[in-house]
Order: sequence, then C-alpha cells, then structure tokens
Amino acid sequence: MTPRRRLTAVALIVVVSAGLLSACGGSKEKASEPASTEPSASPTVATPVYAPLTGVEVTAERKHPVIVVKMDNTPASRPQVGVDKADVVVEELVEGGLTRLALFFDSSMPAEVGPVRSLRATDIGVVKPIKATVVASGAAWVTLRRLQAAKVDLWLDPGAGTAGAKHFYRVTTRSSPYNLMFALAKFAKETKPHTAHPRPLFTFDHDQEWAGTKPASKIDVGFSYGRHTLWAFRGGAYVNTNPNSVTPYRADTVIVVRVREGDAGYTDPAGNPVPETVLTGSGPMVMFHNGTMVKGQWFKDGRDNPLQFKANGVDLKVPVGRTWVELAPMKNFGGSLRVTG
Repeated sequence: MTPRRRLTAVALIVVVSAGLLSACGGSKEKASEPASTEPSASPTVATPVYAPLTGVEVTAERKHPVIVVKMDNTPASRPQVGVDKADVVVEELVEGGLTRLALFFDSSMPAEVGPVRSLRATDIGVVKPIKATVVASGAAWVTLRRLQAAKVDLWLDPGAGTAGAKHFYRVTTRSSPYNLMFALAKFAKETKPHTAHPRPLFTFDHDQEWAGTKPASKIDVGFSYGRHTLWAFRGGAYVNTNPNSVTPYRADTVIVVRVREGDAGYTDPAGNPVPETVLTGSGPMVMFHNGTMVKGQWFKDGRDNPLQFKANGVDLKVPVGRTWVELAPMKNFGGSLRVTG
C-alpha cells in the first residue's frame, strides 16, 4: 500500500471510530436521564350538593326557590291539599288555641295546594333562615309591616296588595275564607331561584348516626286544650293521624321544639289575642326518628339563623329525609307532650 492510500485508510478508521463513540455516548446519556418526579394528575372529585330541606344529595340544577305556603289547620280547612308533598312542615300556635302550618316545598311541587291562609309574626323566624319565597293570603297590617321590614320575599293574594292573581284562585266546593287555593307547580316553573345553593334549613346527619335509644311509637303534642297533633310510627315513618290532609303526612323525623309564647300586639276579628312564638334563644326539645327519641336543647341565634340542636352537650344533627317541626308551647304556656313506647 502506498503512503497516500495508507493515510486515507487511517483517516477513515478514525472517522468511523469517532462516529461509533458518538453513537455509544448518545445511547448512554439517554439511558441515564432521570425519571420524571412530577405527580400525575388525579381526577377532580365534585363536591356533593345536598337538598336544603331534606339533606338528600342532588345533581339536578336548581330551577326555582324554596317556597313556603301558609295553610289553615282547622276542621273548616279539611281536606287539606298538598300537605303530604312538603319536604318540611312547621306547625305553630295562632289565636284561639288553634294552629297553622308553614309548608316548605323544594323537591316536589304539587299542582295545587290549599286552603291558603294568612301570615303571623312568628313566620319571620321560621322562613328567614332559608330565605324562602312565602305564599299567603295576606297578613294583619302590623304583621305585614314587620315582614316587609325583615325583607321576607312575599307573594300574597291580590287583595293584599301584590300581583299574584294568575296563581291564586277560589273554588266553589269550599266556604270562604277556606276556599283560596294556589297553583304551586305553575308558580315554581315561572319563578327563578334566589341562589343556586340555598343554605340548609338544618344541619343534617349524612352519616346516619342516629342516637335514639328510648322507644317512642306514639306522640301526642298539645298546643292547647282543643288542639293536639298525633303521630304513630308505622312502616318506618311517623304518620300524622289527625284527620286533616287528603293523604296523611309521613315524616322521617318529628322535632318537638318547646317554646315560650308572647303577644303579637293585636287581636283577631273575634277578639282573641294573637300569640307570637319566641323563636330565639334556647329551650328544651325532643327529636323522634326510627321509632325512638332523644331529649336535648334547641338553640337559635337570632331570627335569620337556623335551629341547632344538642343532646348531652353534643351537636345533634337531623336525620336525612322529611321533617315535621312542632313549635309547641311549654307547659306553663298551655302546651304538653305525651310519648308512649
């Protein structure tokens, strides 16, 4: 081999060797790259949304506000329409030892409810915690001014000064004033919600840790000598046995809140003083669920805040489901409570 050819061959060997070394070095560098230390993205878990009156988890978008309807609760109002569809019912003392109902609707909106009757000052503390839209026939002037000052969202019969004509109507099968009915489903369809997520009316027990141990199969709640509300535990629920509604109300939970009664400052047309339930502060209570009961205390820090409950110094949550609240006077105000196992 001539010197020129030998030099060319050597150069070729050097070039090939450099290429091989470069390729090997690249493979070695790639193999030694550290693994990524960034955490892998985890799936987003949606926060549960619960119905404000029952504590049941919901997924549907809210299309209407919580609506409260005031309903008569006397023999003249029978048969009551729509009571059995309410998520929550609050029963309160009115003049003459009688009671009136505040029906809370959200999960179900029956086509018709009634007979619709007037508001009382007690209702301010009942409806303000959930900022409900309130349907009623009207109110005494002194009460109406207090309701308006408290900024309660009112929808009243046209004769009471608001434009509700297309939803209120009177039927000929009942005597006045017990013949005023309300087209609730139509009203709900046409009324926008105040907020997408209303504050719950109670603190609900989503873990189903009910603390009741003492049997309670029958409940007799006395508001006055002439008015007692009766309950019997049947088929897993407390059934109202008073002959009022078309279909008896089935409550998952009954809460008897013992209260003091004040004077609303006026009388009804028959001359009876109108009472006003003192629904702030604290007092004794009994909660009934699943055929058992728990005694404790209720607390309410102002009219705008919801009722809270404790038993033996520990928070007592309301079981998920439908609830009937009895604002029953304490014994020295004419009320009573009898329970049998």
